[in-house]
Amino acid sequence: MNEQTKSTFLAVAVGIVAGVGLLVGVGAMVGNAILPLMARGESLSQSQSSLERKLEKLDEKLDALDKKVDGLARAGAQRLAGGDAQRAPQPVDDTKVYDLPVGDSYILGKADAPVTIMEFSDLQCPFCSRFHTPLLEAFKAYPNDVKIIFKNFPLSMHPNARPAAKAALAAGVQGKYYEMIEQLLQNQNALTEDKFKEVAGKLGLNVEQFIKDLKDRDAEFEKKLEADLELGSKANVPGTPTYFLNGKKNNSRTPEAWKQAVEAALKEGKAEKK
Repeated sequence: MNEQTKSTFLAVAVGIVAGVGLLVGVGAMVGNAILPLMARGESLSQSQSSLERKLEKLDEKLDALDKKVDGLARAGAQRLAGGDAQRAPQPVDDTKVYDLPVGDSYILGKADAPVTIMEFSDLQCPFCSRFHTPLLEAFKAYPNDVKIIFKNFPLSMHPNARPAAKAALAAGVQGKYYEMIEQLLQNQNALTEDKFKEVAGKLGLNVEQFIKDLKDRDAEFEKKLEADLELGSKANVPGTPTYFLNGKKNNSRTPEAWKQAVEAALKEGKAEKK
């Protein structure tokens, strides 16, 4: 091998060695750069999983807190002496006979009817509207045996209930108390002064006199409402609507249930007379 060939071979060998060294160096650099990124990615993944677990636990705690708050709210509403609770019918376990004087409340039916159903109601309460009709259906089935006493029990959560109750009392001055009650329960989304006037006209009332009574007899009507609220509180009215049949709380909500309750009361009354 001559000198020139040796030189060429040597140069090639050196180039190869240098190239391999460069590749090894680059590979090491890339590896050193990628490893931290991989480690960081794995760490981020672990952190994300940990965060998701914490969020799941937080959701569970929030759900439990919501249930607890809801339960406390329900219990608190039922304990309010003023009846600040609007609720669906609940089972009645109160068998006490309450002294519930009619006072100067208007009576629907015959005054001497043996069965008295007293209703504590809020004219803006949707449950009151829903369950008043079945009561009236049962009343019509026993026109000689049942009388209804509607006591206004406006709740503070319903700002239109008190003005509506006064409108009913103003209609009562002209002999249309229960007719106005029924109309207002059917128009709970529009318990305004204009609606009161409109209904008064439809019922054939002297609208000018109706408006005058609303204004001039406001203090008198306010006193009547306070008397109803006080009576309801004494009778442990937990919310609206609450019904009493001959002084006992009653949970009837359908015409059939009311008829059964009336029949039972009539039989009880006959038995007591014997």
